[in-house]
Amino acid sequence: NEIRLGAINRRKKIKRVIIGIIIALSVIGFVLIIYTMSLKNTGFKIEKNGNQYVVCEDTKFFGDGVVEYIPDAEDTDIQMPDTITRWSGIIPKVYKVKYVYASDIQSTGVSISLPRYFEGFKYEIPVNSSAYYSKSGDNVVFENISVSSKNKKYDSRDNCGCLIDSKTDTLIRMSENGFIPDGVKTIQFDGMYDYFKNNRELVINDSIEVVEDYAFGYSRIWNPNGSFYSIDYVDFGSVKKIGANVICCGYISKDTKIVLPKTLESISYYAFNSCSSNDEYASIFYEGSKDDWSSVVKYDYVANAIKYYDDIYLGYPGDSFVSYNFYYYSETEPTEKNVYWHYGEDSKPVIWS
Repeated sequence: NEIRLGAINRRKKIKRVIIGIIIALSVIGFVLIIYTMSLKNTGFKIEKNGNQYVVCEDTKFFGDGVVEYIPDAEDTDIQMPDTITRWSGIIPKVYKVKYVYASDIQSTGVSISLPRYFEGFKYEIPVNSSAYYSKSGDNVVFENISVSSKNKKYDSRDNCGCLIDSKTDTLIRMSENGFIPDGVKTIQFDGMYDYFKNNRELVINDSIEVVEDYAFGYSRIWNPNGSFYSIDYVDFGSVKKIGANVICCGYISKDTKIVLPKTLESISYYAFNSCSSNDEYASIFYEGSKDDWSSVVKYDYVANAIKYYDDIYLGYPGDSFVSYNFYYYSETEPTEKNVYWHYGEDSKPVIWS
C-alpha cells in the first residue's frame, strides 16, 4: 500500500509540475503578445479593399491606431472610410483615418469626402515627426469638398463645398464649386487658392473679419493668348484685418477696383502686390474719410518684429503708393475732384470727377 500511495503521489506531483509549466508558458506567451502589441510600429502600409494606408501612429495594447490614406494618383472621387481594421492573428486592431497623403492627388478636378477623424493633409511617406503637414491641401484645387457630419473639428456646413474649422469658423479651403457660408470669420492662408482662376469678381461676406496672408494664393486667370486677365472687382465686405499679398502677382491691373470697408482696423503695407509697373496700379476705394484712414494700422513683420508705416504700397515692396489710386468715400459731390467716390446705380464705385 505504501508503495502504491507513493507512486500515486509522485504522479500527482509530476502532473502538477506539467500543469505549472503549461500555465507558465501560457503566461509568458500572453505577455510576449501584449509586449509585441505595445511596440510602436509605424511606417508600414496596409492594403484594404484595394486602397492603401500607411500607419503613422500606433497605440499600445488594444488602443486605436492612426493611418494616413494614400489616394490613387488617378482617383478623382476620393471617398475615405472613418476607420479600417487590421487583424493580427485573432486580435483585431482598429485604425482611425486621420490624414490624407496629398502629394499624388491631381492638382485639379478632384472631389474629396473627408472622414470622421480627419485632421489634415501630409506630404511624406513613411510619416514621421518631420513630415510636412497642411490643413488645406496646399496647391490642390478640389472640385468639391465634403466633411463627415461626425467630424468634431471640421465641417462643410450648408453643403458649401469648403473645409471649415468648426471651432474658429475659419475657411481652411474652398473648392471650385464652393461658396463662403454665413458665419465664417476668417479666410486662412491659401483658403481660397485659385479662386480667381474662374472668377473675376468677389464680394466677401459681412461675417468675415480677417483675411490672412496669401488668402487667394498665386493663381491667375489665363486667357487664350497665354497671358492672364486681372481681377475686375473685389469688395472686402466688413473685414477688420487684411494680411500680406492677399491679392498679388498678376491679379492686379489699372482696371482693378478694390473696395476697403470703414470697419478696417489693420492692413499689411503690401496687401496688394501687383508685381507690375506703376501704370498697372489698381484703384482702391475706401469707405471712410481721410481721418479714418489715418487711424488704420499699416504694418509689416521684419525679422520677427512688427514695423509700422504711414501708408500701404503697390507694386514691389518699397514702391510708393500714389495718391491718385486711392479714393475716400463721400455721399455728396465734393468740391475737390478725383479724390472721392460714391456708389453708382450698379452698386459699384464711381469717382467724383
